[in-house]
This record gives sequence, structure tokens and C-alpha cells, in this order.
Amino acid sequence: STVEFQPISSEEQWLALDAIIKALSPPWLAVPPEVVSLMPRAPTVISDLILRGETDDASIYKFKTSDTGPIDIEVVPGSTFDPLPWARSLADMTLTYLLSPARAARLNVQVIEDSSLPSLSETIDRLISRTWAARPIENPITRRYQHVVQRVLLKQLINLASTDSVAPDIRETVRSHLSLLRQDLHLAADAEPAEAQLIIDAMKDIDQLLTGERER
Repeated sequence: STVEFQPISSEEQWLALDAIIKALSPPWLAVPPEVVSLMPRAPTVISDLILRGETDDASIYKFKTSDTGPIDIEVVPGSTFDPLPWARSLADMTLTYLLSPARAARLNVQVIEDSSLPSLSETIDRLISRTWAARPIENPITRRYQHVVQRVLLKQLINLASTDSVAPDIRETVRSHLSLLRQDLHLAADAEPAEAQLIIDAMKDIDQLLTGERER
């Protein structure tokens, strides 16, 4: 017998998307200072974790969790607790699923039958509007979480746009949004120093992608 699958309603899909984006907002990602002060130092020897690689000043370990599967966290053995790598890994894990090639293809197709459902273009637009287009947070500590999410989103969009196995129309949709983001960032390039370097680095990454695509 044939099993018919019905898409989740438009209202539920939009509510779910907004809930995910809200979970990536600094107030939800940020670890309160009073909690950070209670966290112990990272152990000098981490025997229960799987070493995944090393950077100049940290080791990248794979933490196993029962619900979400393994996630990579940068840990400096013996250092004080730094909540930013945890926030970065959570944002990366969330956006990896949200912007996976398979899900992007489903988003691209589902609007053909029902235009009220979120499309890939609308999903990307909402993500950018709540991150890169959002007003910079005044609190310098909380703003660091905002920067983390902005960088992770840009990385995931560039990955999607540069994956050869992704359908050309999907890559073009992502590149179009990145091109528009590049224009907006250019207009904001004279921002205060805390934002300026972030913007300059983002424009360089987008330029590298777009230039590479033109040279193919």
C-alpha cells in the first residue's frame, strides 16, 4: 500500500523556524556570568573525549551526547571555562541541520505545491534579517555571542553555495542572498571597530566565493 505524506502546516513550519532562530539569539545562547564563575577549569588531561584535531592554541574534542549526537568543542586544557566555543558548536550544529543540502532541496520543492510554506529563499532571508541585519547589541559580552552566530551562519551559507552536489538553482539562490548581504555589509563598513573587522572578514569570504564561482 502507498503511504501518503503530508507536509506540516505552514503555520507550524514558520513557528518552528522562528523558534530555532530565537534559540540562536544571544540571550538564549549566552551563559550568565554567575554560572561561568562556577564552572571548573578544563581538565589538564581529558581521557574520556575523542581528540579530533588541534589548532594553534586549543585541542578540538568530540563530545558525545545522547540526544544530539557528537559535537566538536575547542578546549584549552587547564584553561578557565569559556562559553563561546560551546555557543559556536551549538549554533553550528543547529544551522548544519537547518541548511543541509537535503533540507534545502525540500524547501525548494515544497513551495511549488503550497506557496504559504517556507521556501529556501525565505528561510535564508529570515536568518540573515535576525542575525547580520540585526542591530548590534550594546553589551560587549553579549555581542560576542551575536558575532559567533553571524560567523557560523555565513560559513554554513558559503558551504551550501559551494557544494557541487547541490542543485544549481539552490546554489544560485544562496549566492544571490550572499551577494545582497555583501552590498549591505559594504554600506556598514565604516562601523565602530568592534564591528568593522567582522564586516571586513565577512566581505572577504563572500568575495572569495563569488569570484571563485565566476572563474569556474
